[in-house]
Amino acid sequence: MFAENQTDLDLFCHRNGLADTEAGALARYIEMLERWSQRTNLISQQDQRRLVRRHIADSFAFASPSIIPAGAAVLDLGSGAGFPGIPLALWRSDLQITLLDAKRMRTLFLREVVEQLHLRNAVIVCDRVEALAKQKCFFTVVTARAVASVGQLWEWSRPLLQPGGRLVTQKGRGEATGIDPALQISEVEIVDSESNRGILVVKEGGRGEGHGV
Repeated sequence: MFAENQTDLDLFCHRNGLADTEAGALARYIEMLERWSQRTNLISQQDQRRLVRRHIADSFAFASPSIIPAGAAVLDLGSGAGFPGIPLALWRSDLQITLLDAKRMRTLFLREVVEQLHLRNAVIVCDRVEALAKQKCFFTVVTARAVASVGQLWEWSRPLLQPGGRLVTQKGRGEATGIDPALQISEVEIVDSESNRGILVVKEGGRGEGHGV
């Protein structure tokens, strides 16, 4: 593991009171990311030495029960390298998580991670989101990071959400403009992250204000 990632991981686990088993699983995940990134475009080169500060910390924000309710069926849309889906499966054993990506190499990586970390609450699907919608699969929550605009994400998510379901995504300030005012959009700040982006929770209803979810 890169020294920067090891140092950041130790600090992150200490600050958040993670158990040794969780820290060990995160370390194995980071090592696999580093190894696979040498031969495929999972993580940008500039992010490979700041995986904890830029990706693990952001994923930790998704794991709050106030954002993703207990027992939820979660679709991680465009999962890529597994953020936030893999950390969610690790931290929230109560969730059933489907990691969706259309690129075969990425899903091969995700399958190896799920197998190596024994994540029994995670399944991998290699397909496009439109195909999943045609199969009439439904979820409590759809998560996404750096996939598309909020409006596009909602259009993809809406046919897949159960009544009362929500889209949880990560965007910068002002990126929720131009969204249907009939939607409720709430913002949650992320701490200990370098990404300078927050969590947006989108669901049907009147537009929310402030940081409530």
